[in-house]
Amino acid sequence: MKLLAKKKHRVLIIIFAFLSVFLGFRYLLVTSGSHTYAFDLATQNERVVNTLGMPIRKGFFQGGNVSINADFSKTASIYIPVHGSKKSGVIVGHANKEKKNSEWFFSELYVELNDQQCINIIK
Repeated sequence: MKLLAKKKHRVLIIIFAFLSVFLGFRYLLVTSGSHTYAFDLATQNERVVNTLGMPIRKGFFQGGNVSINADFSKTASIYIPVHGSKKSGVIVGHANKEKKNSEWFFSELYVELNDQQCINIIK
């Protein structure tokens, strides 16, 4: 009986560790600034707002990556599921940040709707 209890504890510890790492990385990615800025740009775009409908909300499983280069510049690829009252889609973007306190510059930012229609946010 004690052996079974020890195995259950090990499994719970492994699950807890995995969830902690997963949620920690998710938090770091989402709070990197590029996700927030991309979402703000998308929700300020009149065509995106009219197409998705208000309110526009982020999905839970946001993704992407942020790389820090040797000169401390950053590059980011983002993926943010969004849904409004009319339609759903995904914000997709690629951005660069030259200096520590500078703004993110998006070379590509668009919303891909579930019906494969794309709304370009960057002109």
